[in-house]
Amino acid sequence: MQKQLLFLFITTTTLCFSQKKKTVLKGILKDKLGIIKNANILNLNTKEGSFSDDSGIFNISISVNDVLQISTIQHHTKKITISKNIFQQKNITIKIHTKNYVLNEVEIKRHNLSGNLLIDIKKTPKDTISELVNKMMDGIKSMKLDEIMNMPTGSDEIHLSKSAAPGIPNVFTDGIKLYRGSIGGGYEKKRREARERLKQKEEFPDKLLVDFGEHFFYNELKIPKGKYYHFIDYCSYTNVASLFYKRKLFEVIELLKKESLIYLKIVNKK
Repeated sequence: MQKQLLFLFITTTTLCFSQKKKTVLKGILKDKLGIIKNANILNLNTKEGSFSDDSGIFNISISVNDVLQISTIQHHTKKITISKNIFQQKNITIKIHTKNYVLNEVEIKRHNLSGNLLIDIKKTPKDTISELVNKMMDGIKSMKLDEIMNMPTGSDEIHLSKSAAPGIPNVFTDGIKLYRGSIGGGYEKKRREARERLKQKEEFPDKLLVDFGEHFFYNELKIPKGKYYHFIDYCSYTNVASLFYKRKLFEVIELLKKESLIYLKIVNKK
């Protein structure tokens, strides 16, 4: 009786040990067009994650009966259960399907084009208004500042007030010339760059959500839906926006995963 109990204990211990045995699985992701990079691979049992590189290859720790979830923005999410065969081979090729987007109805109008580019260009009506505006702008650009400021005001422009010409002298008293446009041009360039940076900063949270998807933030990073913009604002001290606009998406994902852990600890303490 004691021998049977000892044998049962050893057998049970061996089975438990074998079930907990882990290995590293090397996989490659593909669809009908080729390899898939920057895909998210998550072990649902251990909550460990990985990403496919530029060659579609990923590595992740697995055990038998673990479930891997593969997801990207452009593809349908797929789940794979690790069998003993996969565990032993330590290598797998996974094919996932691309999402199909249905477009709204498009109305195609009839035309009288022949297909010959040289003939069709002559038949195509010209945008006379656009041409007139362009000619007028070219004429204004070629005029001197004094000529523009001294232009007569039309009867339909009486309500508009004319500002005085800038009082910048052409020559200093010591004879050193001041060239026009050298100051204003640099200032306008800085203003345009500042506006562009502000526009990118305002659009960043929405673009990030569209590119990575709600599943990534709400399900994988566990960010509460009502806290998404608060979380992105919290991450503003990092260079996440710069990395995103440079399309370094793998680095963006790693940074967001790291910051989400700290953010959730702070939020949960409140």
